[in-house]
Amino acid sequence: MPVNLDVIPDKAPGIVRPHTRRWLLFLPFMLLAGATSTLWFWKNEHTGIAFWFTAIGLPAATWGILFSLRRIGYKCDQIWATSWNREREQLIEEETQRGQRYLCWHGGVSFTTVGKSTEKILSAVLKNTPLMSSVIPRTGGFAVRHTRLGSTTNTIPGVLQEWHGHLKQRISALLNTLPAGMPCYVLLDVHIDQDPQVNAKHAQEVMAMFSRPLRQINGMGFAALDQWIDMTWGIPSALLVIGTQINNRPEVNSGEAATAMLLTNCPMPDERKTVRIHRPECGTNAALTKTLSRALLWTNLQPASVGQAWLTGGALLTDSEWSTACEKNALGLDIQKQCSVIDNITGFTGCTAPWLALLIAATQCREFGITQAVAVQTATDKIWVGCVSAPASDIKDNQDTSL
Repeated sequence: MPVNLDVIPDKAPGIVRPHTRRWLLFLPFMLLAGATSTLWFWKNEHTGIAFWFTAIGLPAATWGILFSLRRIGYKCDQIWATSWNREREQLIEEETQRGQRYLCWHGGVSFTTVGKSTEKILSAVLKNTPLMSSVIPRTGGFAVRHTRLGSTTNTIPGVLQEWHGHLKQRISALLNTLPAGMPCYVLLDVHIDQDPQVNAKHAQEVMAMFSRPLRQINGMGFAALDQWIDMTWGIPSALLVIGTQINNRPEVNSGEAATAMLLTNCPMPDERKTVRIHRPECGTNAALTKTLSRALLWTNLQPASVGQAWLTGGALLTDSEWSTACEKNALGLDIQKQCSVIDNITGFTGCTAPWLALLIAATQCREFGITQAVAVQTATDKIWVGCVSAPASDIKDNQDTSL
């Protein structure tokens, strides 16, 4: 389940100590009330030990019992508050450690309008080279600004055949590096032509493409990734993420893309410098500052270590929410130079947008060893923020000792 520190109740309020002065003022009132009542209702002579005990001793004893019960209640409340606050701090620490679980990125491939090279699309985004142009949809009609897949054919079956050939070649080599007994899951984030039959056929072809057994998981986007981190925790496992976005009737300023990447929830013995994919955090436009703060908390790194940000979906940069969040979290990024909007280059690539941004960030991180941030707006009021980092020897590693 996702980590949400906000559902943890607040600290227990401070327990007010009983006011001894008020209780001492209450003692004469009790004595006076007891003496008055005894004189009023006592029918015999006003002498003897029974009379004086009823008139003075009984009210004094009643006051003492009430005062003792109040002090006992105060001590019990104090013990409860201290115990809850201690338990709350332990719960926050445990949830924070769970939030700081990460995945290891072992490699990936992409298929975009510039071809089957992540380095080329990365270079185009860094150089801010627009790739969109006016394209007539595959079904015909008016031209729209769009990026299209397919270097040799414009039909969807032809594009898929080209993508599948590249996918099988590159991903099979990555899967062969995994231990033979390691469970391997697959997340298919597919949107092809808005046709369920085409999507289902694509999923079947992908599942039958590799000789290694794959277990398909449900869900889409970073939400599925967030759940899988905890679903397989404690058992070394791998996750193959395949995203495909192809449209016959594209929207304006949209794009097509296909990506695949291999992740594991533990580092391989011979691969200690694997790029780390940290848990993403989901938030809203209004709470983007807090969302970014939580994403940085999951990385267990200083905000100043973030050297680049990759944005996709919506208008994160133009609406100033992202720049405000960076400023309040002390990221110190140059908004114009170090916050790249992928959509300006490729258009918004739909369900593939989160994975394309993550793939670009991981590729850049592996090359330069600098922490990267990723922000993806998947809906009008839903934004995912995550970080990609390289291992650092001076940071406590909770991952290696937990499996």
